[in-house]
Amino acid sequence: ACVLLDAVVSFLAKDMKLLNDEKGLRYLKTLILESSWVLTLDPEENLKPLLAFLKQSVNAGGCGLTHVKAVKAICAAPSLFTHSVEDDLRPRFKFMTEEAGLRATDAVECIMYDHVREYMRFFAEECFLGENAAKALLRSDPRALDKDLGNMRASLKCMLDIKMRPEQISYVVAKYPIAVMHSDFEGLRSKIRYFSETLSLGDAKTAEIIFKNPEITSLNLEGNIIPKFRYLADVLGFGADGATKLIAGGGVVLGMSEEKLGANALYLLAIPGMTQVAVCDLIVRFPSILGYHLENNLKPTVQWIIDEVGEEQVARQVYMNPHLVGMSLERNLKPTLAFYKIHFPMQSIEVMLSLCAISLPGNLLPKMRLIHRLGIMAKFGTAEQPGIKCIAACEIGDFCSRAGISQEEYQAERTRCIADFAKEFPPPVLKDKDGNWINKLDGPRQKIIAALNKRNTLLRLEMESNSREAQSAARAEAANKRRRNAFGKGGGDSGDEGAETQGESKRAAVDTSSSPDDSLPGDGVYKGPGYLELYGDMTTLPAPPVGEGGEVIGMGGWGCGRVGLRVPSSEVRSEEAEAEEEARGGAAPAADPKSE
Repeated sequence: ACVLLDAVVSFLAKDMKLLNDEKGLRYLKTLILESSWVLTLDPEENLKPLLAFLKQSVNAGGCGLTHVKAVKAICAAPSLFTHSVEDDLRPRFKFMTEEAGLRATDAVECIMYDHVREYMRFFAEECFLGENAAKALLRSDPRALDKDLGNMRASLKCMLDIKMRPEQISYVVAKYPIAVMHSDFEGLRSKIRYFSETLSLGDAKTAEIIFKNPEITSLNLEGNIIPKFRYLADVLGFGADGATKLIAGGGVVLGMSEEKLGANALYLLAIPGMTQVAVCDLIVRFPSILGYHLENNLKPTVQWIIDEVGEEQVARQVYMNPHLVGMSLERNLKPTLAFYKIHFPMQSIEVMLSLCAISLPGNLLPKMRLIHRLGIMAKFGTAEQPGIKCIAACEIGDFCSRAGISQEEYQAERTRCIADFAKEFPPPVLKDKDGNWINKLDGPRQKIIAALNKRNTLLRLEMESNSREAQSAARAEAANKRRRNAFGKGGGDSGDEGAETQGESKRAAVDTSSSPDDSLPGDGVYKGPGYLELYGDMTTLPAPPVGEGGEVIGMGGWGCGRVGLRVPSSEVRSEEAEAEEEARGGAAPAADPKSE
């Protein structure tokens, strides 16, 4: 025993180098006090293989950690000494790095878990994330492997109970994994019950609130949600109905501090002409307006609108164009409005403000430069002044077609405009406290959502392809059925059935085509709801029947006038009628050319 203890101490002192500095001594003290059983292990069978595996290069099948990180990993999880490197740790590490996509350092922290495959299946299949998004989630948040799977399934069941759709659940888990990771699933159930039953929002609206703002799943019901509801209803004066409407609009107000929420809401209420109902509707439509800085953003922008349109119209402009409040006054609103006033002086200020959200350097400036350079002003309005909406709302392809230029030429001009604009109005520099550039698109949540969006796009394209094939087959079958009914296959009353079908089709066409909103402008042919049911898909219909002389014969009443000659259904004769005519010795009368 003494020899074994000496060997263990020698390993800790020489191999792990825990006696070389103060940090190593703290590691050694913690290891002996909390995991004294390590002193009873065999260094050759248990201790040395683990340290060598952690320090071995990745190409050689190891973890590729430095000595310091390897010692830190061992002291954080001494239970690793009890696992076999070749039979357990190495295969598990390979799965985590190659299949689950974890970084080596994260895989080492989670290497003691033997349930990685099960957790991946849970996020990929039960949470509807798919394999790639599940890997991205574990890679960005390895702590998920430390959560209890039973609690996560219980939290997921709370969402399924209110009939959240798979795409809603997958987005919530991707954006805010804590929604299923927190252990208090009973608290989640009580919050859902409060929204659905106490506020009488119902399950569908509650599911929409969680989908729009998953962070509310981690808010405390008694300490946050209920007091915030009372604050909205009583202190700010929105009343119970108004507070319920604000929460139903997405629940963003629940995650804001009362100080900021109250300051912005009270300022909006103080705008001349603004009512409580209008502010409530405004916050529901554009909840981010409550998150803007009051002194640096909200007040200056509203004051600028007052200077442009006057106090009588400021409430209407803020209500109709709330997105203006979130834009930079110096880099966006003022230059864009000045551009409109120079080039479109006859337009009203209200129209100009409604179009101020359109990018000046990326949209308006390159178009106007090209119009003046090419002398094509008349193509976009009058010879003196182009139409403001013809320029602002014109798509790139349409603009290039009307201007007679290629999209490459347009993009080159656009690049020059953006560069010139940046020289005159330099963008703000976004850096963190360490001086590193901030790029929100590189965050871990965005990577998960990007993987989820890619999967959903592929699924949608596959579903659309299958749906198109199924719809085409259904239309062809319906057309064939109508054709069989029109010819009266095997029945003597086929003419009457054809006439009845034709009459019903005409009546249905008259009824449905009366809706002007569903008509395609200009072509005079109704193609709204009921079009395919009435006429079928003209590209999949069988060829019309041809007589002995090569003429197209009648096809009853299923809209065949579009592809062949329409013969009155009364002249479509059944086999029994022809046999009866031959028995009387008479020939079947020829069709009247005028009627044809």
